[in-house]
Amino acid sequence: MANELKLNVSLEYAQDGISVISNPSRVQIDTVGGRATKLVQTIGTVEETLILGDVAAVRMLLIRNLDATNFIELGVATGVYGVRVRAGNFALYNPNGTTVFARANTASVKVEFTAIDA
Repeated sequence: MANELKLNVSLEYAQDGISVISNPSRVQIDTVGGRATKLVQTIGTVEETLILGDVAAVRMLLIRNLDATNFIELGVATGVYGVRVRAGNFALYNPNGTTVFARANTASVKVEFTAIDA
């Protein structure tokens, strides 16, 4: 089968008389892993790994920071963070790795994420 992973993205912005609405974009991605994990995890200020369950190699990660104050950082190498998710925001991350490292900046935060196997 092909195109098992489908992403639909659109963006709307309106402030101070400026209005932007993007054309919806759709991306379809082939995967072979056949596994996914969705859960809420508490991330502390000391680096830890996301609990990926049966997902062996992350093809796509949708992560939402549920905290109202603190950001989290994500990366695929210990101590190296290429993604920052601000409080209350989300990120779509394609880590192409077997481990995703995370840490909160000031206090522990809860994150909700869905990981799709490669």
